[in-house]
Amino acid sequence: DGFRIHRGRYNRGLYQFYGIDNYVFFEVNKPIPITHLQQKRGKKWHDWMLDDPPHWRAMEIYAKHSKGRVLTTGLGLGLYLQALKSNKDIESVTVVELNRSVIELIDPLIPILPSLTIFHQDFYDFLNEYHESYDTVLIDLWVTHGSKEKMEIFYHKVLPLGGALRLRYPKASITFHGFYSAS
Repeated sequence: DGFRIHRGRYNRGLYQFYGIDNYVFFEVNKPIPITHLQQKRGKKWHDWMLDDPPHWRAMEIYAKHSKGRVLTTGLGLGLYLQALKSNKDIESVTVVELNRSVIELIDPLIPILPSLTIFHQDFYDFLNEYHESYDTVLIDLWVTHGSKEKMEIFYHKVLPLGGALRLRYPKASITFHGFYSAS
């Protein structure tokens, strides 16, 4: 359960933009700072979340379309919360984060939001215990490496959870970061 914040940079070159705003790549002309939330597995640190341009832009888009009572999973670097602070249509924000060390690391970076609640809990357990209603649901649970792993997670985790969430929150806008929007 070891996590850290690591400061790095993107040097000159092309980087993936993952189709956000219909762009496949973005170009870096001079180095830009990047923050990595990393998890230690064995002796190596692995990226869990980045604050690079495509992640910032995705969270800005999600936040712009969010409204009312918001439920999100995976605190990450708190980019979604940062983007939500300029949205006046937000009534409350509930974050469900499994890793206590992520919450502790990111806590100083969390902006003041209306009625913000952070649960240190597994998201599936949260769904079984709490039966609040939400208008916006953003699911950001999985870190994937490669298309094969992404497809396995999509078919075995995302689609079943999407169906369950649609039944639970029939009027909500539901988005799976990196996968699809079910709204």
